[in-house]
Amino acid sequence: MEVYIKSFNRTYYLDRCLRSIKAFVSGVTRIVILDDGTPLRYLDKIRKLHPDIKIVQSPHGAKKNDLVADGTYRETMTEAELDALGLISPARFWCSEIARSHAQYICVLEEDVWFTSMLSLDLVEQNLLQNRALMFRFFWNLIPRLAAKNDVVRRDQLSDGSIIEYYKPSIIHPSDWGKIFSVAMAIFKRDYWLNAYSSPNYAFSVKSQIEQSMAYINRLTSPMTFTQSVAQLVTHGYSSTSRKTGFTGSVFDPYRFNLTLNEHWLSGKLDASENMPDDFSEEYLIDVLTVRLSKVEALRWLDWKKKFLAYYRNMGALI
Repeated sequence: MEVYIKSFNRTYYLDRCLRSIKAFVSGVTRIVILDDGTPLRYLDKIRKLHPDIKIVQSPHGAKKNDLVADGTYRETMTEAELDALGLISPARFWCSEIARSHAQYICVLEEDVWFTSMLSLDLVEQNLLQNRALMFRFFWNLIPRLAAKNDVVRRDQLSDGSIIEYYKPSIIHPSDWGKIFSVAMAIFKRDYWLNAYSSPNYAFSVKSQIEQSMAYINRLTSPMTFTQSVAQLVTHGYSSTSRKTGFTGSVFDPYRFNLTLNEHWLSGKLDASENMPDDFSEEYLIDVLTVRLSKVEALRWLDWKKKFLAYYRNMGALI
């Protein structure tokens, strides 16, 4: 099965993700990094460390990175605004590459997750094909409501002993939308994933993805199923974000933070596997940060991380 990893400017996490795939995932036919503007010097090291992967870069690459650095770029830009800057939306870039694939099922990841349990893509794909499944989720951000345990209708045991749960998604609240479609950290019927991101004037929002997913489901002439792992198979990093966002009310600059960690990783002074299977330890990152940044900036990062975790905990995440 093909594995696609969406990436932007966090190669210290990307390296961690790739190491975990090699340690825990079997049945990978190829790994494709869909990179949306990471500076080449970092991607060159990824190529050296992982020569078996393919990196596809967005055509606007360096320009987007410059705009993010100076605060000009916004995730909410319309297609017209992006066109005026000579850019394309991340969704259009992802879709243009994944549409080239002829696979029925694909695995899609974000760069800031890493596997902590075994996954056989071959065995899962066989089961999904036999049962006409749209999606196999293996991550729900430790949100019990989103885990869909009350929606499970049956379980199948694969030949390696792993269990697949089949569920009938009950959608009562917007927080349940992830039972129907997940941004990544899942195996998808390729056409189903493409449909969710291919709408005209696509807005990077859960609402847009769900509207597209529901439209796809309603067009089906025969029923499809939804599946998931018994427990989460990946861990998510909460040490940074790839977006320059102020939603936490913090003055923390994630771009500068990521640049600092990327530089230390590039020079070999940051170990991408530190503290696995958990996220990077705070003490370790503070030591790394204060080589280049002030203690005040490191404390701003701690304040931001506290608010970032609170954001997910307010949604019910047990983190």
